[in-house]
Amino acid sequence: VSLETFRRELSHPSVGLLRSLRRSPVWDVWPRALLSVLAALAARVPYLLGSTIVLESLYEIPGLGQAVWRAVTDVPVDLSLIFWVCVLGVVVSRGLSLLARMAELWLMPQQFRQSADPLHELEETTQPQSESEDSPDRQDSQSPTLAQLDLLGIPVWSDERETGSLHWPRRLWARVRFYLTMQSDSAVKAFCAISVIATFLVLAGWGMEAIAQEQAGFFDSFAPQRPGLALGADYGGDSVVRRLWQGLHQQWGPLLLSVMLAILVSGLTILFASLSWLVTGVARRVLATCAWMGGVLFEFLESLPKLVVLLAAYSYFDADGLLLKLYAVMGILFAPQLMRALQDELAPLHGAPFLEAMQTMRVPVRSIFWTNIFRNHLLHVFLIQAMLLVGAIVHMDALLGMAGAAKPGGVLTWGTVLADGTEQYLQLKPHFQQQFNDWVLLAPLIVVWLTTMTAFLLMDVLKILLGGYVHRR
Repeated sequence: VSLETFRRELSHPSVGLLRSLRRSPVWDVWPRALLSVLAALAARVPYLLGSTIVLESLYEIPGLGQAVWRAVTDVPVDLSLIFWVCVLGVVVSRGLSLLARMAELWLMPQQFRQSADPLHELEETTQPQSESEDSPDRQDSQSPTLAQLDLLGIPVWSDERETGSLHWPRRLWARVRFYLTMQSDSAVKAFCAISVIATFLVLAGWGMEAIAQEQAGFFDSFAPQRPGLALGADYGGDSVVRRLWQGLHQQWGPLLLSVMLAILVSGLTILFASLSWLVTGVARRVLATCAWMGGVLFEFLESLPKLVVLLAAYSYFDADGLLLKLYAVMGILFAPQLMRALQDELAPLHGAPFLEAMQTMRVPVRSIFWTNIFRNHLLHVFLIQAMLLVGAIVHMDALLGMAGAAKPGGVLTWGTVLADGTEQYLQLKPHFQQQFNDWVLLAPLIVVWLTTMTAFLLMDVLKILLGGYVHRR
C-alpha cells in the first residue's frame, strides 16, 4: 500500500499539496489560494453576464445586460460588443490563471520539500504501526479507500481487465458495495436518483393519460375553471400538459444531437492527443499539433458567455431548423467541460510504465488505444458527462426561453413553455388573482427542475457504479 500511495501522490500533486496544507503556515500558501479564487471568479464573469441579461430583460432594468440584449436581437446583429465582452472575459480569466500558476511555481520548492520528497514519503509510509499509530500521516497512508481497494483486489495502477462474463457483475456489485459503504452520501444520492426517476416516470404516465382523457373530466379537480383539462389551460386556451408533451416531443431529438456533437468534438481532440503518445515521427508531431490547436480552441470556447452566444445565434439563424441549429451550438459550447474531464482522466496515463512496456513489446496501437485507453478510461467518462450535458443543456434552454428567445408558432421547448408561463404570470396574475391558473408557471418549472436534478443525480450514480474517473480497473 505504501508504494501505491507514493505513486499516487507523485502522479497527483494536488493530493500532496492538500496534505501539506496541514503542515504549512498560512502565509506560505495564501498567494496561490487568493489568485486561484480570483481566477475562478473571473472565469464566472461570462455566466454572470448571462444571468444579468436574463434579469434585466425580464424586469426591463437598464444596464449592460440590456445593451447586449439589444445588440444581439436587433437586425442586423451587432456582434462588436459581444466580441469585446468575450475578449475581456478571456483576458481577465487567463491572466489571473497565469498569475496563479506563477504563484504555484514560486511555492514549488516548498511543496517539494514538504510533500514530494520521495525518501521522506517512503520513510513516513514504512514506519512501524506501533510507533506511528496515532500520527495523521499514518492514518492517511492507510486510508479506508486504499484499504478497501486492496481488499477488493483493485490495484490503483493496474489496467488489467477480467474478460469472463461472470466476473463483470461480481466486480460491479463489489464496487457498488464499496462506494455505498465508504461514502456516506452515496447511498442518499442513489436512493434520491431512484425516487426522482420513479416520480418523473409517474408524472410522464400521468401526463399521457391526461392527454388521452382530456374530454372525460377525470382531472376536473385540478382546474375548475376549465373542466376536462389536466392542470388547466393557459391564457390562449391550450392545455398545459399538451404543451409540455409537445415540447418534449420536439426537444429530445435536438438534445440527443447536442450531446453527440459534444462527444464527437471533444473525442476527436482526445483521440489526437492519445494517439500522439503511441506513434512516432511526423505522425506524432501532426497529431500533437492538432491536439494543441483543439485545446486552445476549447479554452476560448470555455470562456465565452454561452447565453450571449446563443442569443446572437438565435437572431442570426433563419427560422427553418432553428431548434436544431441552437442545440448544435449548445453542444459545441458545452464540449470544453467534457474535454476537461477527459483530460483529467488521461493525465495519469501520459508516460505510464505499462504503456511504454506495451510499445516496447510491439503491441498494436489499435489494441492499446481500444483496450487500455478507450474502454478502460474514456468510455465511463463519456457516460458520466453525458448526463451532466443533458442537465446543463436543459438548464440553458430554460434560460434561453426566459430571455425571450421565442417566436409565435416557432420553437417550442420546455424553456419557451416556461417563458410563456412566466410572462402570463407576471402580466395576468395581478388582474385575475384566484381565477389565474398557477399551473401555467408551476408545471414547466417543476418539469425543468426535475429533469435537471435527475440528470445530475444520474451523473453521481454513474460515478458510484463505474468507480469515478481515476484509479479504476
